[in-house]
Amino acid sequence: MWLAHTQASQTFAIGVTNVNDAPEVGTLLANQTGRAGTALSWQLPGTAFVDVDAGDVLAYSATLADGSALPTWLAFDAATGTFSGTPASAGSYALRVTATDLAGASASQSFTLAVELGGGNQAPVTTPDTANLIEDRKLFTWGNVLANDRDPEGERLSVADAGIRRGEYGVLTLLSNGTYAYVLDDCSTKVQGLGAGETVTETFNYLASDGALTVTVQGTNDTPDLVRCLSDVQLAKGKVFSWKVPAGSFRDADRNDTLSYSATLSNGKALPSWLKFDAATQTFSGTAPANAKGSIDVRVTASDGHGECSTASDNFKVSFGNKTVVPTASKGNEGVGNGADAPPPGHGANIDDGAGISPGQPGRKHGGDRDNDPLGRFLDGFKRDDKSDPSQHSSLPALDRRWFEQWGEQQQASGQEG
Repeated sequence: MWLAHTQASQTFAIGVTNVNDAPEVGTLLANQTGRAGTALSWQLPGTAFVDVDAGDVLAYSATLADGSALPTWLAFDAATGTFSGTPASAGSYALRVTATDLAGASASQSFTLAVELGGGNQAPVTTPDTANLIEDRKLFTWGNVLANDRDPEGERLSVADAGIRRGEYGVLTLLSNGTYAYVLDDCSTKVQGLGAGETVTETFNYLASDGALTVTVQGTNDTPDLVRCLSDVQLAKGKVFSWKVPAGSFRDADRNDTLSYSATLSNGKALPSWLKFDAATQTFSGTAPANAKGSIDVRVTASDGHGECSTASDNFKVSFGNKTVVPTASKGNEGVGNGADAPPPGHGANIDDGAGISPGQPGRKHGGDRDNDPLGRFLDGFKRDDKSDPSQHSSLPALDRRWFEQWGEQQQASGQEG
């Protein structure tokens, strides 16, 4: 008897849930070495971290081992996994690299970067120096350009090209031990031409390698000067007149200042109605009274706009007669009486309209620079050119270059500025 075989079947499903796998450390990072003053570049090996999740992308970051930021000289390119930079000095750095996947899971490992002293003699590391002076007020400054410089090997620095340097605005004396003194050439028109709030700078380089000292000169306001006295005039009675204040009668040493003009009677009262003054053209005009008698005193004032005290003025006499005698372009200020102009009180002689000397500044030189050794003048006690008059000598003690050099040796580590 044959028995038939029978079969039965049933289906079921198995569900597999994906779970993120965190990155893992792959190849251990080897310690690295570098040399002070030499650029380094090192890339993480591609197998430093692994992630078994297909399609996962790792992002890299780097810090010091304690989590703080890398030193400023050391950069890490996260896209390429590359460290680069140039260490300035020897030292040891514990570094940590972290790999993070798209789910935020991470792994990290650390290594040490040891920076050794550079081979051979390394160039000094210099820091720019600055000094500041003020026209007419602070004319001298000193310090030491090596005070903020250093040598990678710890050797004592010196200036290789010490000496005297004449700049555009003054003279720098630099000693081999780094001590410097700068004397402002205050008589120079370039310095006197600075107005209030204006500054100029000049930079002196020195060899300790690529060192630089930048001197900033701050301007101050110079008041206008009366250069040529205004001559007296004579007006014909009942006649029309017109004349201009001669060009160059007033000036301002500050090159960017513009003078404005006004005219009054010498006592400050307004001009009579028949006498007009055009401030824009510095022109007097009008018709003299037919019955005029005697004379009037007129004052012309030039202002640079820096306050009521920053002015210069001069008085002249207006008289009346049968003809008009006023300044002309060809005769300048030589009006009534002609001849040489009388200088203002305290001024040098103003012969044939020649330039006088500024009020309140005896012996002050305008125009070309005649002071060829401002430092020498400082060290000699700022003595005047006229050595025959003891009253013209400064009360400062006489100094010489030996004093300066001896003082400089004591300031080796000083960054003091006078």
